[in-house]
Amino acid sequence: MLFAAGIEDGGGLANIIDRAKEGGRLNLFNFQVDFTTRYTFWNGLFQGLFIGLSVYSVNQTGVQRLLSLRNTKRAKLALLISNPLLNFLFLSSCLHGIILYAVYFMCDPILNSRETGLAKYDQIVPYYLVSKFHSIPELTGLSVAGLFSGSLTTISSILNSLATVTIVDFVHPIFQSLQKNEKKSLFLAKGLSVAYGAICICIALALTKTSSISHVGFLFNNTFEGPTLAIFTIGMLTRKGFGKSVLFGLLAGFSVTLWIGCCSLFSGYVETPLPLSTSMCATTLNNTYDYSTFEISNVISPSTTSEPSSHDDTFILNKMPYFWIRPVGFVITFCCTYIAIFISDRNRAVIPPDSKYLSPVVKLWTKNSKATEHQKENINNFTLESSPFSERH
Repeated sequence: MLFAAGIEDGGGLANIIDRAKEGGRLNLFNFQVDFTTRYTFWNGLFQGLFIGLSVYSVNQTGVQRLLSLRNTKRAKLALLISNPLLNFLFLSSCLHGIILYAVYFMCDPILNSRETGLAKYDQIVPYYLVSKFHSIPELTGLSVAGLFSGSLTTISSILNSLATVTIVDFVHPIFQSLQKNEKKSLFLAKGLSVAYGAICICIALALTKTSSISHVGFLFNNTFEGPTLAIFTIGMLTRKGFGKSVLFGLLAGFSVTLWIGCCSLFSGYVETPLPLSTSMCATTLNNTYDYSTFEISNVISPSTTSEPSSHDDTFILNKMPYFWIRPVGFVITFCCTYIAIFISDRNRAVIPPDSKYLSPVVKLWTKNSKATEHQKENINNFTLESSPFSERH
């Protein structure tokens, strides 16, 4: 519905693409290597790579859904089916943004907040739905309810996962009697879900003053999922004992990512945005202008955009986009854990070589190493056995 209405208001799909190109919104192949620029080809590549690895391997909600399937074959099939659907979701989200940019390219609702009452770009989608469909009874409420229902499906899975992890990893080891009492465990899990939900509501209320809730959401995900992915990766690649080593690497990774995240969130640094315009706000609000016949070059200029103040002397970590936090956390945690393993646990292997949790590459390497050692042992034994014979002759 939003697609159809937006394409109509934007003057057609071709016109929308043209406006996005002229406004610099489709600069997909920016190969600039700059860790302070938010949107480049490399940022998108590494962010997509690490998001995919996290979602499909260590994300608790995703793993919980896979465990509900009957066998591994069905789990793999579910992953293969979900991949194109997830790509379509990201693509449609980007297309939503391009459509709304084309619709409001002459009159940005945030810059024109005196008339629209909007303060954040998170509000544009509900604003467009209300302003477009307010004349159709109950359609506006249905549209907004659809947005909330889509969010609630994810939130419910997250709350359920938090409660399950708390029960299994923290409550049951301490209160072992609850392991045999499913009713009490289930009741406690439901209570924890309610408690975690209340905490999430409080956090959401505390974050209402932030400039973008999506920015904060990505920031928190990237802060914790990078080090977590590193720990799971190490668990597949080594057989060494690394209890304390993992804890050391995890704390190091979390410390660095939290530091970068807090710097990004509270430093006050704002990257210079792409140009926007309010040139035709009066005409746009009166709905009397023909969008499809207006040239974007006539209204877009850097002077029409609210420019942030200069931050030439800003600390570089304050300018690092949240895209890079996940890869940085992964690298820091991975390296610190391996260094700790090399120092303290390199001679202690606690995971069996045939463990199903090891990577096939590690199993193959272990098998080849064993074959080489066995071959050397046979050669040494042959040498020892042949020595007396050679002495007699």
